[in-house]
Amino acid sequence: FYFYLSLLLSVHRHRKHEVYFGDISLTQNPVLSRMNISMMPQLHAPLKGISIKQSVTAIGRIRGLSNGVLQQEVNEILQKLDIKKRENKTGEKLSGGLKRLTSFAMAVISPPKIILLDELTNDVDPIRRHKLWSYLKELASKGHIVVIVTHNILEVEKYADKYYLFENGKVKTYGNVRELSVSSKSIVRFLVKSKRTLEDFPFEYAININGEVECQLDNQKVSKLFEWMADRIDKKLISYYSVATETVNDSYGELAEK
Repeated sequence: FYFYLSLLLSVHRHRKHEVYFGDISLTQNPVLSRMNISMMPQLHAPLKGISIKQSVTAIGRIRGLSNGVLQQEVNEILQKLDIKKRENKTGEKLSGGLKRLTSFAMAVISPPKIILLDELTNDVDPIRRHKLWSYLKELASKGHIVVIVTHNILEVEKYADKYYLFENGKVKTYGNVRELSVSSKSIVRFLVKSKRTLEDFPFEYAININGEVECQLDNQKVSKLFEWMADRIDKKLISYYSVATETVNDSYGELAEK
């Protein structure tokens, strides 16, 4: 999500992994790394006995915010994530989603240049998940570099600029998400009243878990499919249909097998 080209991972044959920001090695400059990077781990932050507001405020103080600016930033983050009303609840009373949002707020208070987030939206409800992504897009628009590790391909497709697919610690493929989504294939799904309707169907197909006929076609063949469907739609032998360009989520299997 919003990768920046100057954040570069290079592997040297006889050396450990090096992470560069521009021409600066962050692995060889740990103090500089701590100044320029914040991280949200996959595990929940240890919040027992500490409220949401206290947790976020403490990190703001560590990052050097003065009292007036600190309170303003804390209130703004909690408001934007819609957790302000629960700010005085302590960690042991929080749901998994609220713990996750608290960890996120701790990572982005007085945000440094680079923000690393692992499994960002685990346990977060759909409404606050949208607010969380909106907050990240706002940070990215201000020039922050946001790197997210996730298994949620649908979120990658919806929000990311670039992707890197890793397997066993190695980059398997990478690219621009928008370019990957512009596919030469389409996925067509429709419902038939009777399987007899499919006796002369001109393409390979499968029946998905929703009982829909599903087929994947090169875009130039879609018009031929609609020629076949038109008469059957008029006769009400087909009650529903949809056409969509193949997405990152649809093509994930192919990417993983390359």
